[in-house]
Amino acid sequence: MLKWCAYCQRFQGERAPFDDYAITHGICETCAVAEVEGSPSKLVYARELQQIQEQLLRAGRREDLPAAARIVEDALRAGMRPVDVLLGLLAPLLYHIGEDWKRGVITVAEEHRFTSFCAQAFTLLEARVRSEEHHAPSVSALLLNAPGNFHTLALRTLASWLLGQGVEVRILDPPPTPSDVVAAIRERRPGLVLVSMALAEQRPSVEEIVAAVRELPPELRPRILIGGYAVKLGLVDAIPGAELVADIHTLSLSASASWKPDVG
Repeated sequence: MLKWCAYCQRFQGERAPFDDYAITHGICETCAVAEVEGSPSKLVYARELQQIQEQLLRAGRREDLPAAARIVEDALRAGMRPVDVLLGLLAPLLYHIGEDWKRGVITVAEEHRFTSFCAQAFTLLEARVRSEEHHAPSVSALLLNAPGNFHTLALRTLASWLLGQGVEVRILDPPPTPSDVVAAIRERRPGLVLVSMALAEQRPSVEEIVAAVRELPPELRPRILIGGYAVKLGLVDAIPGAELVADIHTLSLSASASWKPDVG
């Protein structure tokens, strides 16, 4: 489920079940401190968010990018940040469409068209995200797909999120070999390596990458975080030497991102 603050309208991450993209409201720490908890307006916000997401889904099915641009502008005027629209509204639609394809509700061609639409919409939002004022980089990260996964939208989504958290990001594309990853680490000295794993079948190749990184000297060895569809759905329970991340919000490196339980 998608967690939103009922007051500041910022995406707060996800919670189980991760394959349910309904919107659940709570109160972020900043708004709770400001003593706005208890306002009935949160119910109005919940309906508005759901409507925006449904409008984006319909526009995507029609490949109507001008309509998507108008919908996004409406969301931004309502007070949402570009990164919130990107992570909390647009990105989950990709998972929704993927599930429709798996169930046979849509064809491969329809899935590809929707993915292409999302890529264009992502580009619009990424430009807005990068135009915002961000923290000075405090850490660097390498982002990569598991070998065999050539879709980059998940990595672009993650890069936008990390950018807002003060993280300098480099995406390694196409999916690198273990030796490529090690070479990039030696060159850039990142504090984080994040791997997107779409399928449980990609686990052996991910384990090879993790093993290669763990062979580096301690002073070069970054934290290794594994996310993606296979992790979200619990298809992978553990990978020795790495941390599994189902919720993108747990990657926040700021001190102000705690979440309180749902209210009302």
